[in-house]
Amino acid sequence: MSLNSDYPKIRLLEFKILESRTNYNNLPTLIQILRTPSTEDGEWRAATISLCRIFSLLMVSGKMSTSKGLSDHELAISQWLKGKYYEYCAMMLSMLEKSDYARQIICVKLLMQLVKNNSHNTHYNGRDGLSTSLFSDVVQILLQLENAETIKLQFLKEYVEKFADVKELTLSSMKEILSAQKSRKCPDHYFSSILTFLSSIHRKSALGEEAHPVFLNMSKRPFILASANTSRLKSQETWLALFMLDLSLQQRKSLLRLVSHQIAPHFTNIELLMDFLTDSFNFGGSVSLLSLSGLFSLMQERNLDYPLFYARLYSLLDSTLLYSKLRSRFFRLLETFLGSSHLPAALVASFIKKLSRLALFGPPSSIIVVIPFIYNLFQKHPSCTFMLHRELRVHGKENQIDLEYNDDPFEAFESDPMITNAIKSSLWEIHSLQSHYHPNIAMFSKIMSEQFTKQSYNLEDFLDHSHGSILDLEINKPVKVFPMLEEGISNNVFKKLIPMIDFGE
Repeated sequence: MSLNSDYPKIRLLEFKILESRTNYNNLPTLIQILRTPSTEDGEWRAATISLCRIFSLLMVSGKMSTSKGLSDHELAISQWLKGKYYEYCAMMLSMLEKSDYARQIICVKLLMQLVKNNSHNTHYNGRDGLSTSLFSDVVQILLQLENAETIKLQFLKEYVEKFADVKELTLSSMKEILSAQKSRKCPDHYFSSILTFLSSIHRKSALGEEAHPVFLNMSKRPFILASANTSRLKSQETWLALFMLDLSLQQRKSLLRLVSHQIAPHFTNIELLMDFLTDSFNFGGSVSLLSLSGLFSLMQERNLDYPLFYARLYSLLDSTLLYSKLRSRFFRLLETFLGSSHLPAALVASFIKKLSRLALFGPPSSIIVVIPFIYNLFQKHPSCTFMLHRELRVHGKENQIDLEYNDDPFEAFESDPMITNAIKSSLWEIHSLQSHYHPNIAMFSKIMSEQFTKQSYNLEDFLDHSHGSILDLEINKPVKVFPMLEEGISNNVFKKLIPMIDFGE
């Protein structure tokens, strides 16, 4: 970075400071230019860059070192310089937080240059021994900035996605920042920034897996990149720290949508992610559906053992389901969850029976989804089809029925779908729907009494129906046989039924 030649006074002050330690007192003069609110942009930029160059050269030359062997006078000078350096960094961080984009981009570049120069003389005592407090401060401010997406994306593009060491340090900084904010409220802009940063960190480098350019200039020992397992462990800890924040309902939904593709691949211990999903299930509604969807994907892709999955799914079949706005999404997921032909017949029978029972009290727009859904389940699980044909046993007299079959053995309030006795019951509910007041529902229900010639129904053809769409289908249905009407109606038809009243009496 070059200084603006329009400000020779600032250039002269910089030259004198670097020329002799007797001119160090000129540092407060340059810092005061930054402090003055009325300083114009050009002068502010020139002073900012000059101070960055001064402190960088002082660090590299060892003038700010406080190592052993220095005299009291030299130690006092080094400590004073460090104080001015920290003062300058604090002003730059404050400017990054409160200024406009033009000044923010200058602050980011200069602060990252200081981080790089500071790493040159930093003693490296292990990966986490590197002093990165200034870098962590930069990351924290960028995360908290509101309505500043441009500066965030530019920082991610120029540093995080380009340099492997910056990517690793950003992840470590985020883990520490989020861990320190456990159980705190998470504003939407802050949450969005966290997801943007994590997405950038996990994005593969365009340079390929083998190219690992580094940003830090460490002379005493090179920066050693973490192994794949160590990086995954650090990512896992960062995601877990994010889960511990006081998230809103919408924020929790956003995380649940990312579980299978963006979060789970970075977990070494998948059971820790299961805890977040099971806790989310208790929120109900769409959050429960998203949590079950995440659990199911982990069961398929990561062999997660979660025996209570179908019990949790079964608990969502309540009286409000068929009236819910989430009905279509639920049936899409339910079709996936019950798609395996290896599920126990008793389990599938419980879902069939419970849906049939709910259909008795549901609106026509929901019943028209339930019937083809049950039909498809019977096709996938033929061992359940005898539920359609089980009849009550009659002994002797015409109306004498065996008490064993008089009551429906189905336990409607049992929470475990494996022990509801649905497999011993019959689908009398579907038979009842054949007498439904709506002609389309009554006619469609009769497919259960006929031979199953159709392989399966496409559920998407029925999910978007509403009460109005079903009514429109009935109104617009072509009439094959017109009803017979009397062509001419006498005007005296009703006169004999209406007595003549004389109001004059």
